Amino acid sequence: MLLTQDHSWVAQQVRQGVLSAEQAKNHPWKHMLTQALGLSDVKHDITSVAFAPGEVLVLATDGLYGLVPPEEWSMGGDLQSSVENWVAEALVRGGTDNITVVAARFR
Repeated sequence: MLLTQDHSWVAQQVRQGVLSAEQAKNHPWKHMLTQALGLSDVKHDITSVAFAPGEVLVLATDGLYGLVPPEEWSMGGDLQSSVENWVAEALVRGGTDNITVVAARFR
């Protein structure tokens, strides 16, 4: 389940029905951000979520998400190995963007 949305111009256009998801993939403005930390007028996404024991929270940049979608994130017993495998797969698939992943398993 996604907790936030992409704050890019093309993602906004897809949500508004102006562009299709397919058109957004190769749009020249796909990396133009509409929100970013550090801006004076940033609007924060604040969400309250209750996690059950054993559930995992994954924070990932589009460098991972764009190349290895969540439905491919197999979660082994060792969370560190799982994250390393996802990053390695993103690199194999041509990852040239920032690939950052933080994951936490709740107890």
